[in-house]
Amino acid sequence: MQIQDDIVRGVLDAIPSSLVVKSYELSSTKKMPDVEVYNLYLKGRSAFYVRNMEEAVDYLQQACDRGGNFASLYATYAAVLSLIPTYHLTNDRPSTYEKTREYAQKALALEPDSSLALSTLGLVCLVHRQWQLGTELIFKRQ
Repeated sequence: MQIQDDIVRGVLDAIPSSLVVKSYELSSTKKMPDVEVYNLYLKGRSAFYVRNMEEAVDYLQQACDRGGNFASLYATYAAVLSLIPTYHLTNDRPSTYEKTREYAQKALALEPDSSLALSTLGLVCLVHRQWQLGTELIFKRQ
């Protein structure tokens, strides 16, 4: 990431200050995920997009187990888990939905506007007819 930061810094330094509207944050100010963890996340996300749910669960769980701690990982994992009962890959719907809720909430704790986490949590509330929880989630955000 240092090379990218150097390039960004060079480009921004070359722009006249009158054209710069906002200050910028270099990626070094944020902790970047481990490369292997991020690759596992990408593999899991790709498997999810082609609906290879077992592979998606495997990759995303590995990423979480290896210390992945970023909103898109948690939100994607929650979305995958929310569909597991639909694909008849489990007989334990309650614990699957509880795990789905847990990961969606982890994503929202890191990124409160995560549309994937919010929609996944909404799905869980709908499936379990938890109207009160769904309503509270919406009104807390406003």
